[in-house]
Amino acid sequence: MRKEAITCCGLLCVVNGAKPSAECVKILRAALAKDAATVKCAAAKALGDLALIFGPATLDALNGGDGNGAAGAEDSSDFDGDDDDAAAPLERAFLSALDDADAAVDAAAVAAAEERYSSNPSLGDDDLGVDVSGGKIAAEAEAESCVGTAAAEALAKLCLRRGAAAFASAPAVVSKLLRTYFAVDARSRPRLAQCLAVFFPALASGPEDRRRLVSDAALPTLRAAAKQKGVAKVANYLVHLLTACAPVVEMAASIAATAAVSDDVTEDTTSTSASAKTAPGPAATARGEVLIASLLKEALAVTLRPTSLYATTAEKTLSKAYVGALAKVAAHGCVLDGRASSERTALAHASVAVKLCAARVAEKTAAKDLNVASTNVARAMKQLLFAADEETEDDATTTAEDAEEATTAAVMAECEALSRSRELGVADGVSGVALIPTTKAVKAADAKEKETTPPPEEIDATEEEEEEEPAAAKGKAGRAARGSRAALKENFAR
Repeated sequence: MRKEAITCCGLLCVVNGAKPSAECVKILRAALAKDAATVKCAAAKALGDLALIFGPATLDALNGGDGNGAAGAEDSSDFDGDDDDAAAPLERAFLSALDDADAAVDAAAVAAAEERYSSNPSLGDDDLGVDVSGGKIAAEAEAESCVGTAAAEALAKLCLRRGAAAFASAPAVVSKLLRTYFAVDARSRPRLAQCLAVFFPALASGPEDRRRLVSDAALPTLRAAAKQKGVAKVANYLVHLLTACAPVVEMAASIAATAAVSDDVTEDTTSTSASAKTAPGPAATARGEVLIASLLKEALAVTLRPTSLYATTAEKTLSKAYVGALAKVAAHGCVLDGRASSERTALAHASVAVKLCAARVAEKTAAKDLNVASTNVARAMKQLLFAADEETEDDATTTAEDAEEATTAAVMAECEALSRSRELGVADGVSGVALIPTTKAVKAADAKEKETTPPPEEIDATEEEEEEEPAAAKGKAGRAARGSRAALKENFAR
């Protein structure tokens, strides 16, 4: 009964006109905060529809906040449910619903769906008890009782419809959805798996502001995936989204030919290169220069972090896999076009970071990817210089060297600071700063050293014995040599 009442309340807000009812919004937020699983799911669907129409900021303002993510708890105290959850911003409430204890499919809903299918002999299980419904039973039960799926659908719709303006931190939302996509069990929650499988390619093939959400969420997603196995799978999917799903545009068949044009090239060669044939290819990655710079700085920071004395072999393996994933996305997931770039500083930082990182990485696959990334960055830098017509003849070399030294110092300082921070995508005990032993550990180490170290008297006696042993050995060797010479003379005389 409460589920149907919440559904009607949501429909009433939709048909209310230009502005939903504040009382209805508070009721929906209270139901989403604390109620039965089916009621939470209905409230999440209703709030998602209202957010699409009016925007999350409007709903937060009606719930007692200021529309910028700050909501007052006093306005939701009249309703059943947890006050903090009901007063939280809608974005945070949806993200919390993804990890809700009721996010799993309700058993009662599954039983109801199975009963509906069992009444029709042509659907459901066959004579052998095998589910031949194509997952419809699980999907229907999930749609009716899983609040996590309803929240994920609402966030995905908001990303596609309203973009980054709908959230306080859009990259965090997209990163959370990406992690949910890799963690979901498609057998038990097919609706969520199918929703996210369609959502990400649609987002990556949208306008530039939508594709920018994928670029901004790449590094946070890799950082979260680096703590466990499977970071390579995440990197491959990000490369797919950034390249294969990007819009196809007409691009130069040989970008290097255009980038190689310099001041000493004749006008005929310049015109030939500029009018090179075009071929279809993926559009330049949104904020690709910033993305590749952040990925390479992250990889360099991991290599700069000293290996901990307490790191296990598995943790070191995860750290190497993380560096390989960063290098892969930087090499194959960032399509750079220096002719249309305005991020010269990011390109310069990427150029320095990839050189420093390649010199410290010994793993073959990661080193190969870093070489590819270095080539791409160098090509984009040449394009940028040619497009801006900034190449000079006199003191260009001196200026370039000074700029490179300053950039190298800035990149090293930033990466060293990052290597000491907790934002780095490796565990604290992995390839990190050597941990400071606790007082208990220090005392245990001192006690063990005392047990294994003999007293000073024994050390002196041992040293004297070691001095006497070589002299005795020399005496035995001399007697053996004299005996052997006497035996040789005796044999010769015979």
